[in-house]
Amino acid sequence: MHRFHNGLVDRLRRRVAKAMAWLTLAGVLGLGAAAARAAELGYWDYLAVMRACERLDHVSCIESLEDADGPYIVIGDRFGLMRIVYLTGDGSRDIWTSKQLNGIVEEVVVADLDNDGEDEIVAWTNTAMVYVWSSVDLVLRYESLQNDFEQLHSLAVGNVDDDPQLEILVNADDHIYYLDGANFNREWTSLREYQASRMAVGDVDGDSQPEIVLNTGQIVDARGGDVEWEDEVFGARIELVDVDGDGIPEVLSESDGAVLRIYDVDIRREKHLQ
Repeated sequence: MHRFHNGLVDRLRRRVAKAMAWLTLAGVLGLGAAAARAAELGYWDYLAVMRACERLDHVSCIESLEDADGPYIVIGDRFGLMRIVYLTGDGSRDIWTSKQLNGIVEEVVVADLDNDGEDEIVAWTNTAMVYVWSSVDLVLRYESLQNDFEQLHSLAVGNVDDDPQLEILVNADDHIYYLDGANFNREWTSLREYQASRMAVGDVDGDSQPEIVLNTGQIVDARGGDVEWEDEVFGARIELVDVDGDGIPEVLSESDGAVLRIYDVDIRREKHLQ
């Protein structure tokens, strides 16, 4: 839920401003007048879609295409296909279906990787394959080779270096790899081994440098690869949120059947809100 809690109002405002984005895509795909206008998706239905996009690994929203009538969601299904669906008050429309992927989709992430104002769609499968598509023309921009990774543990997106584009962080074969978000070259490989089912990127200690937070408990300096803290084991789900307003995000951690725990990494201890 890293965007849901603070992004819904902005997304509602952008629905009108982005009304022309889908018309451009419709022209590319040849949908013509059929996509020109639809009834607006209701507020509560829209809220449910946004919540699903933030909570479910296999569903994500393409924010750069969203218009005044409704969102565009990308779904990775168990049959090894990616699908884009447009949701409005008139119902749903199937917009696009990918080629058959190698394996079953494990997670879908949408982000503007190359900093051009348009989102990219990232997916990885249970056969350790990584795919990236443009959301504008839906061209496959990157597909990993079958021998690149043998076992993929988790994937995240964040800016971990000095260039403007984001990086794709892949925890695979017990190491963390950086893939450049523009050219997809492999930029860095960790020396130390990790097996995390969740990763997040952010400056969690206030040093103006990004850290990689792994749910296995390690806080890794994203620039040098040093482990800065590993006294705790976080839960199955982690989010980075500044809950105390000090300008530094805390690590929020939870698991099914367990209580929420909040960690203040800059002072190296669990935080108790009082």
